[in-house]
Amino acid sequence: MSDYDLGDIKFYLEGCGKILGKEMPFEDSTQLEKNDELIQTLGKSLNDIFMELNRRDEEAFSEKMRKQRYERGYADIDVWDISEWFIDIVAPMLRQLRNTHHGSPAYLGKNYVDENGNMINPECHEEWDKILDRMIFLLGEMKEETRSVSNPYADEYDKVLEEFQEKYRQKENEDRKFHSLREIPEYKAVQDKYIEKEKELEQYSDQCKDEFFELFSRHFWDLWD
Repeated sequence: MSDYDLGDIKFYLEGCGKILGKEMPFEDSTQLEKNDELIQTLGKSLNDIFMELNRRDEEAFSEKMRKQRYERGYADIDVWDISEWFIDIVAPMLRQLRNTHHGSPAYLGKNYVDENGNMINPECHEEWDKILDRMIFLLGEMKEETRSVSNPYADEYDKVLEEFQEKYRQKENEDRKFHSLREIPEYKAVQDKYIEKEKELEQYSDQCKDEFFELFSRHFWDLWD
């Protein structure tokens, strides 16, 4: 069984061209198509070249992002999804504050004078920890990857989607009888359950976001130690 074909060679040439910023056209050759050994040799070589160019390109991009963060505090990639950047940065900061803070807001708990005449408020620390814990939890619930609840129909949905694509995938330019899972009764029920649960989870994450920012706003000026 061959590992590469003419489509792979075209793919690698186009990929290398994009990375290098050069046009690397490829025209199907009848002669080449008949020489599987040459196709395998070219495919392996181009794959190695493409992987190495891609690695270098990713390293250069990462270095550029590190330099931007050093010079201005954020990188272009952070701007592409500010909400995710915010969660990824603020969550560990709050976690560290929770574990290392020495003081707590004085308006929490209850002040009273002990037998030595000293004003004390031991309850404020416990209350502050609970608030920070809640904020950290809410941030985690705002992202699908860290959310404590998941879609119970996800595996079933992925299974029928794969089956659907395998059974009803049509060749390019061929008339299609089916266009989506919903058009096939045996798959529609699974998709409907999955989508309905996804809507519920999105609403849940949005509620967590609202509660977090209510706490974040209320205690904003106390997030220091």
